[in-house]
Amino acid sequence: MQFWGKSQRTEKERKTGRRTIRPLPIWHNHKPPDDAKEALILMAVAFVDDRYFIKYHPDAFYETGLEAYLKTHNLSSIEICGAQTQLCIGTTIRIAFHLGFSVTILNNGFSTFDSDHLTAEQINAHHLSIWRNVFAKII
Repeated sequence: MQFWGKSQRTEKERKTGRRTIRPLPIWHNHKPPDDAKEALILMAVAFVDDRYFIKYHPDAFYETGLEAYLKTHNLSSIEICGAQTQLCIGTTIRIAFHLGFSVTILNNGFSTFDSDHLTAEQINAHHLSIWRNVFAKII
């Protein structure tokens, strides 16, 4: 089964009439792979037919081809989850919003670490209050 576009429907999809959409993984690396072995390790975690993106900045759209991929496949709404709330997640939500995507995020679908000044719970609550009804739909 292909990841996006035309694909064969699974038995469950045929019975329910609903399509099953697998996630589009985006991995954050602080630097490009040093060698072919490291690149192979990154690729080994994805299924052979999956499409995935590797990013080197907090913004999942910056220099990844993600925007073009989503628009080419006529995808106008996205769901975002992951870590780190105040860096990758917050940046990607805002950029997605400004690029015209409808953004949905699970109420507990993101995480972070305690900082020197705030607990992870405080950081998450603060960002959730900013995103809600402005940048994203929270479910």
